[in-house]
Amino acid sequence: MSWGKYPSIEERDLVHGTPIKVYKNGDPWFPGKRVVVNQRQHPTFESFLNYLTSTLKEERAVRRLYTPNHGTRITDYDQIKPENVYVTSHALGSNEHLKRIR
Repeated sequence: MSWGKYPSIEERDLVHGTPIKVYKNGDPWFPGKRVVVNQRQHPTFESFLNYLTSTLKEERAVRRLYTPNHGTRITDYDQIKPENVYVTSHALGSNEHLKRIR
C-alpha cells in the first residue's frame, strides 16, 4: 500500500546498477577504475561509452569495450556481467587490437 503520492518500495520498478572494473587498453600503469553500469543514467550503450571517456579522462573517445581474456567485443548492456573486468578501446575500425600486458 502506498502512502501519499509516491509508490511504496515494493511497488517500484527499481533498476540496479552493475558494478564493473575498467582498464585502458595498453596502459600498464592505469590501476583500473570501478564504475557502475546503470541504464537509467545512460539509456544507450553509446552514452555509456561517452561516460567512460569522461570518467577515465581519456584524450580520445572510448568507442569499444572488450573482455580482457578473449578479446570479445561488448556491444550491448546485456553482455555486461556484474563484477567482471573490461578493457576500453578508441578505434572505430579494426586498426586497434588489445595489447597484452604482463
